[in-house]
Amino acid sequence: MKFLVFSDSHEYTNGMDCVIEKHKHINHIIHCGDMASDVLYLHHVYGSTHSICGVCGNNDYSAPDPFHRVVFCGRQKIYVTHGHREHVKSSLYTLKSKAMSSRCGICIFGHTHKQFFEEQNGLVILNPGSIGYFKQEYAVITVEDIQVNVELMKL
Repeated sequence: MKFLVFSDSHEYTNGMDCVIEKHKHINHIIHCGDMASDVLYLHHVYGSTHSICGVCGNNDYSAPDPFHRVVFCGRQKIYVTHGHREHVKSSLYTLKSKAMSSRCGICIFGHTHKQFFEEQNGLVILNPGSIGYFKQEYAVITVEDIQVNVELMKL
């Protein structure tokens, strides 16, 4: 199963549209927060053809999505959060602890606007970067059984 992973779009939906058009064969989307309105946009435009999972970020006031969630993908579980509540700008310790206590093998976050990928002690940790502003960064994750492949991408 393949996922497009976005974060920090900040109302720059054009970047997500370009990525979705570029990867027509991928119909699962994860959005790691900032902006909840962009997740609603994804549901409105792509909801009939794509499964869409979103979480709230630090700029998503009174949005309906939770601040974190666990997504099931076959034998893998994915911990999805924005990262501001886990203080990812100073340390990944809390983030890793929450993912591991949820028994997740993959942890995806945003907030820093910087792409990041690490595999440590059986935990895949990913920040797709920011699809918004001028960075236009995202990631593609492929999960097959317990194997995980991460591609950091830029438009």
